[in-house]
Amino acid sequence: NSIAPVLLAQALMPRLGKAKGKAIAITSQMGSIADSSTGWIAYRASKAALNMGWHVLANEAAGQGVTF
Repeated sequence: NSIAPVLLAQALMPRLGKAKGKAIAITSQMGSIADSSTGWIAYRASKAALNMGWHVLANEAAGQGVTF
């Protein structure tokens, strides 16, 4: 489930901000839309969703002291 880490990071954002913390996600190049090829559709889609979620969280965290 690629949304679970995003929801967890979102819920922890206030605490991460107070601690000037960092949130990381393990992903891969297979989640890249720009560098996509054939095969492994479900895996590629889940990594793309994780990458997008992390990108949005990074935007939301701007100015809060959290590094994504």
